[in-house]
Amino acid sequence: MVLGRDYRHSANPAEKPVEGIFCDCYGTLFGHGYEDDKTLVEYLNAQYAAGKNVVIFSTAPRDVRAKVQTLGLHPDLAARIDDKRFYDGDLLEVMIDDDPAHFLRAQKTWHPKKPDFRQHMKEFLAANGPKAPETVPKPL
Repeated sequence: MVLGRDYRHSANPAEKPVEGIFCDCYGTLFGHGYEDDKTLVEYLNAQYAAGKNVVIFSTAPRDVRAKVQTLGLHPDLAARIDDKRFYDGDLLEVMIDDDPAHFLRAQKTWHPKKPDFRQHMKEFLAANGPKAPETVPKPL
């Protein structure tokens, strides 16, 4: 079953996407009248724990840094917030964004509040379990 929208309009059909899950901040992880999206945070942590490249990004990374650090993301994810403009012209593998910027392209784009993505997250978390962010090594 394929979820999300599949974009294949690249000028170069052999173009290799930048691997990973690229997640927007404002309106996606938080904001626009939504509460913080705890399920999305759990999903991103679980994907990261499974070895997936997860990138948090924003058009205003400095403005969202303090808020992102309160969400419960793995410290590695919360510490690095990329500027979306770094990816201008690239084809991203997966993008999660409530309002994708016109200059960003992705093979798959998910809206964080759409039922198909909510179902995908639920299924992934059921299979992989939510992963709590680890801040200190566990004793042996």
